[in-house]
Amino acid sequence: MKQNTEQGNRRNTIQKKTGERGRGQGAELLAPAGNMACFPAALKAGADAVYLGGKAFGARAYAENFSTEEIISALETAHLFGRRIYLTLNTLLRDDELAKVYDELAPLYEAGLDGVIVQDLGVVAFLRQNFPKLPIHASTQMSISDVEGIRYLQELGIKRVVPARELSLEELRRIREQTGMELECFIHGALCYSYSGRCLMSSFIGGRSGNRGRCAGPCRLPYNGQYLLSAKDICTIEILDRLLAAGIYSLKIEGRMKSPEYVAGVTGLYRRRLNRILAGEAQSKEALRELSRDRERLINLYTRSGNSQGYYFQKNGPEMISLTSPSYESAGEEEKHRLVSEVAGQELRLPFDAKAVFTEGERSLLTLSLRTQAQADCSERDPAHPSVLCKEISVQVYGEVCESAKTQALTEEEVRKQLERAGNTDFILSGFSCEIRGKVFLTKKALNELRREGLRRLREKILSGTRRELSDKNEGQGKCLLTDKRCFDGSIQSAACGMADGVSIKQEVYSEPTAESSSQSGWKRPLLHIRLNGLTGLSSALNYRETDIISMPYLITGGETPEKQSGSFEASFSSRIDLLKELSQRVRTAGKQFFLILPRIVRNGSLSGDTALKELLLKHTDGVVIDNPEELYYIRDIGYDKMILADIHLYAMNRMAALLLRSEVIAEESVEDGDESDEETEVIARSASHKVTSSEPVEYLNRADGHQLVTTVPVELNRRELLRRGSLGEELIVYGYLPMMLSSQCVKKTTAGCDHTREIIGLSDRYRNTFYCENLCGECTNVIYNCVPLFLEEKDLLAGENKEYRADVKKSSAKPGPKGFLRELSPVSLRLEFTRETEQEIDDIIQYYVNFLKRYADSLRAAEINHSFEVSSDGKAAGIEKYTKGHFNRGVE
Repeated sequence: MKQNTEQGNRRNTIQKKTGERGRGQGAELLAPAGNMACFPAALKAGADAVYLGGKAFGARAYAENFSTEEIISALETAHLFGRRIYLTLNTLLRDDELAKVYDELAPLYEAGLDGVIVQDLGVVAFLRQNFPKLPIHASTQMSISDVEGIRYLQELGIKRVVPARELSLEELRRIREQTGMELECFIHGALCYSYSGRCLMSSFIGGRSGNRGRCAGPCRLPYNGQYLLSAKDICTIEILDRLLAAGIYSLKIEGRMKSPEYVAGVTGLYRRRLNRILAGEAQSKEALRELSRDRERLINLYTRSGNSQGYYFQKNGPEMISLTSPSYESAGEEEKHRLVSEVAGQELRLPFDAKAVFTEGERSLLTLSLRTQAQADCSERDPAHPSVLCKEISVQVYGEVCESAKTQALTEEEVRKQLERAGNTDFILSGFSCEIRGKVFLTKKALNELRREGLRRLREKILSGTRRELSDKNEGQGKCLLTDKRCFDGSIQSAACGMADGVSIKQEVYSEPTAESSSQSGWKRPLLHIRLNGLTGLSSALNYRETDIISMPYLITGGETPEKQSGSFEASFSSRIDLLKELSQRVRTAGKQFFLILPRIVRNGSLSGDTALKELLLKHTDGVVIDNPEELYYIRDIGYDKMILADIHLYAMNRMAALLLRSEVIAEESVEDGDESDEETEVIARSASHKVTSSEPVEYLNRADGHQLVTTVPVELNRRELLRRGSLGEELIVYGYLPMMLSSQCVKKTTAGCDHTREIIGLSDRYRNTFYCENLCGECTNVIYNCVPLFLEEKDLLAGENKEYRADVKKSSAKPGPKGFLRELSPVSLRLEFTRETEQEIDDIIQYYVNFLKRYADSLRAAEINHSFEVSSDGKAAGIEKYTKGHFNRGVE
C-alpha cells in the first residue's frame, strides 16, 4: 500500500492535469442518435456532439443503432462541421464479448472516434491497452456519486464522468471544484427510478438485463395499484444557466429510442437557450419570453405525465413520480414538423472561399479555403457554436492547361457558375474571386473536375487532422495486461502471460484451478460468510463452529429486525458506533472474522469526513464489504490493510474487471516536466502486494490467492458462463433476497410521507408477487429486494455427472472430471445474505449449508463424490418454500 502522503501527492497531480484539460469556456450540447435518420437531425439542430451506439455493446440494444460503416460516415460528417461523436460501449461484457471489442472498435478508432462511454472496468482496462489515444468517458451506469469515485476513475485515465443522475447541483459543483474532472450531465428526457447500473429488476424478472442494454422497464409497471416507481421526465431549460455556473461542461439530452423529430426539436430549443446564455443575453425580456414559450413546447413535444427538474434541487418526492400513468403524451405530427422547421430546418453546408487563376498556356489553379469548426487552439470562436474552435484551412489544386480561346473566351461568371455546383457535397460557395490572364479557353468538364478535386482535397485535409493510426496491427491485438507497466503499454510480451478467449491474463495472478490444487486431498471447504441486516440472526451465526465471517452494516440500528428499527439516525449515531464495537468484540471472541458493510451509495463527502468510520475500520474490523468505487478509493486512501470484499455492484462480469479490481491501481506522470505535448495520465495497474499481520484473516487471504480484495461472483452469469469465466479467489452468493433496485426515491415518502424511520414496505405487482422495499434512513436510499430469495441447493452446487453439465465443462476452460460445479468454480467463500428472515429461518438456512459442506468434505475424503453423496432435491430441508435460481440456469440477454 502506498502511504497516505504519496497518495495525496498523486491526487494533487491528477487534479492539476485534469483541471488543465477542463473546459474553461463554453459548453457542449450533447444529443442522442438512435439511427442514421436521427444523426443529421441532431447536427442541424445545433448539437456540438452526438452519442450513438453500434450494433453491439450499447445500453440501448433495442434501438436501431449504427453499423460500422454508418459510424465512420457519421464521424466524417461530424468532423467536417467541427462536431464530435461518442460511442456508447456502456454495458457489462463477458470474456468472449470482450475479445470482440478490438475488431469492433479498431476502424472507428482510426477514423477518429472522439470518445467511448464505458460502464465495465474490464473494458476500461482493455481500451487503455489497445487504444491509448481514445478518450474514455465513465457512463452514468457506473453510478459515480462522490469525489472519491471520481479520483478512482482519474487513476484509471478517465477523461470525463457522467455522474449519477441523482446528484444535486451543489454536489456536482463540489465534485468539479475538488477534482477538476470534466462532467457530463443529463438535462432532458427520461429518468430511471433506480440509480443507473444498480438495477437488476428487469434482469431477474424477465431475463433482460439493464446492464446489458435490454431493460424491459419494470419501473413503468403498477405496484400496489399505482405507478410508484415511474419517474417523470426531466426538463431543465429554465435552469440551464445554473448548470453551467456549477461547472458542468457537457449538457446531455436523453433519447436514443426517440424519433428524429424529437431529437431535432429538443436539441434545437436547448441550442437556442444555450446560445442566449453564452452570449450574455439570458435575462433580456425577449429571451425570457422565448424561454417561457420554449419550455411549454418542450413539454408538449414529448412528456411523461408532466416534468420535473430532476434531482438538481430536490432529493426525492411524489411530485417527481408519475403516479397515475407512465405513458407519454406527444404533440401532433404537424406541430412537430413546424417546430423542427423552425429550429432545425437548414441543411448543413460548409461555406468555402474560392480563388481561381487562369493564365493562357499554363495550368489552371484553384485555391479553396475555409474557417473550419475544429478542435484546435484558436482565439476566435464560431458564434453559432461557442464551444467549437475555428482554424483556417486551405488547399491548392492544378487543373488542365488553359488554351487560347479561338471563339468564346472563359468568363468570370462561367467559372462562378461551375464552382457553385457543389450541391451534392458538404460545401457551399461563399467568397469568390477570379483572375483571368489573356483570352483563355477551358471546357466545362475541366472546370468541374477542378472543383471536384479541390473539394475532395479540402475535405481530406479537414479530416486528416482527426484520424489516427493503430500501432502493432498484426501483433498483440485485443490484449490487455495489467500486471506490469511494460506489459500494459505493450513494450514487452511476458512469457507468463497467455491469451484466454482473446484476453491476456497474468497466470500467476489469476489462473484456472490446477490439477494439484483441485485434488481431493488438498481441497478445503469454502469459508462460510453470514451477512446480516441487523441483530436478527447473530446468535445463530455465532453458534455454528463452521461459520467463518459475519458482516454487519455500518448504518446499523438497535432494532431486532428492520420492521422494528426506529428513531432518528443522527440521534443514534453515538450508540450505533458503540454497538458496532461491541458486536465486533463479540464476533471476534467467538473466533470469527468481523466484516463491516459500508453503504451501497456514498454521497456528500460522507466518507472523508467520518472520523468514527476510519477508527472503526482500522481498529475493530477484519474486513470490509464495499459496493462502489468511492469506497474502493477511500479504504486504500486511509491505508486499510485488512480484507476487502467487493459486492455485486462492483461488477466483475469478465476476468479483466475482476483482475483490475483486485489490483492496486496507481498513477504516474507520463511525460517529463515541461513537456506540454501530452497531458495524459498513464495508467499502471499492478498486482497488490499484501503483507499478512497477525490481526488479519489469514485463512481468507491465503484462499483468496494472496489478494487483499475479493470480488463477488457475478449474479447475471449462468452456470456455463461461470464455468468458462472461473471464480478462483471470489465469493459466491448461494442464498439471499438480492437487491433489485437502489433508489434515491423513497416509496414510503411517496405514499405516506417521511417520518425519518426505517421500515419495510411490500410492493405487489400485477401477478401478486410482493417485492420488499426497505427505506434506509441515514443513507436516504431505498433498496427494493426480489420477491423470492436466491437459493442454490445442494444439487446445483454438486452438478457434475449429468450430460448437460459435462457439455458445459467441455465448452469451458474447466477441467472435466467427477468434481462437481463447486469444485470446478473453487470460490474462496460462500455467502448467505439475510435481510428480513426470522431468527428461526436464519438458523435453518445456516444449518442446511453447514451440514452440506460437512457431508461434502467427508465424501471427498472418502473419494465418493457423485457416487454415494445423497443430495437434497429442494429447499424444504432449509425451510424455504419459494425461491429462485436467479440466472444459474437461464442467464440473461
